Amino acid sequence: MKGMITPWSVGTPRNATRASSRSRSSTAGAPKNVRVADRVNGPTGCSASPGIPTLLARPLPLKPLLPVRLHHGITVHDADATLKGWLRPPRDGSLREEKLMKRPLMVMPSVLLGLALVIAGCGGTSTSGTNPSSKVSVTPPTSLIKSGTLTDCVDIEYSPMEFFSSASVTDPNQAVGFDVEGARAVAKAFGLQLQIKNTGFDALIPDLTAGRCDIVWTALFVSEKRLAVADAVPYMATGHVVMVPKGNPKNIKTLDDLCGKKVSIQTGGVVEQRINAQNKACTDAGKPAIQIAGYPKVADEFQQIVVGRVDAVWETDTAVSDWMIKYPDKYQVGYAAPKTDSYGIYFQKNKPDLQTALSAALKGLKGDGTLSTLAKKYQMDPVVLDVIK
Repeated sequence: MKGMITPWSVGTPRNATRASSRSRSSTAGAPKNVRVADRVNGPTGCSASPGIPTLLARPLPLKPLLPVRLHHGITVHDADATLKGWLRPPRDGSLREEKLMKRPLMVMPSVLLGLALVIAGCGGTSTSGTNPSSKVSVTPPTSLIKSGTLTDCVDIEYSPMEFFSSASVTDPNQAVGFDVEGARAVAKAFGLQLQIKNTGFDALIPDLTAGRCDIVWTALFVSEKRLAVADAVPYMATGHVVMVPKGNPKNIKTLDDLCGKKVSIQTGGVVEQRINAQNKACTDAGKPAIQIAGYPKVADEFQQIVVGRVDAVWETDTAVSDWMIKYPDKYQVGYAAPKTDSYGIYFQKNKPDLQTALSAALKGLKGDGTLSTLAKKYQMDPVVLDVIK
């Protein structure tokens, strides 16, 4: 389907622009500047009008990254030379206040009333981005950490699943993307408010098990390791791909072709487990080991291929597709694994009320087209929702 995320054809680039930031060699000499473009289309919360693209381009000085620890054969680097700090303004909002104070506000009282209503709708809990026509209604779960509120831990830096529409937006409840807008639709079906907590990737499951949130809905693979401590309801099929520079100069077409190559990944997830397994397969076969560069943030792992430190990036199809849409004609997929994995909504064990309610809400929102509309909005083929049963 044109314009949708479909199973990749090897060597086929995506045409269609903010570097997502979930996810070895050091550099010498002066820091380099890399331009990072951020383009987001569609509804942008309270900071901009729906459908207006936001384009940010800022110089990013890259400083040498110092290895700080070794992890299963992976050199893990300090992430001080990432987008962090460049895509977000001062949290006190001083830049915006300075602009507003330069000229007086002269409007009619009726306009002021309208603005007050808009502002009231933007604060506190998250309600924007839902389908106003959806009639799905589900009996809400009863084991919530806060009555009347569904609390969702989200790592807001994984476009197009969860991200901020611009640098001026820092309120987690104004995040956009398939996951957070899907969560809003589910909360609406429950008759609850949605409260989003921006949570670091490594803290997502620990915060869930500690009772700091009801669910974790943030493009997490359903894996045996996570299922050992939490339960999950699948909502989207996904898989892994290996992204290479345009033209595939290292001729990477299979996982075995990664032997002896430099590959960047995000640490702490399923990708790390699988590249470790492939590395063992390489060495067991007498081939050179994969030179794995591990980073805690997705932006860091992608930046390595931008500056030429690695031959490939091993990531999810979702993240790679989003990157290639942002930077067309520069990269392509060398290898694509089958979509045999799925993302899941995680919740604490021994909470059957949450499992029942989430499953019913997902089925209802899939049936009435709400989730399909969201998938299309973020350039994904709705067929990936077929894991919802």
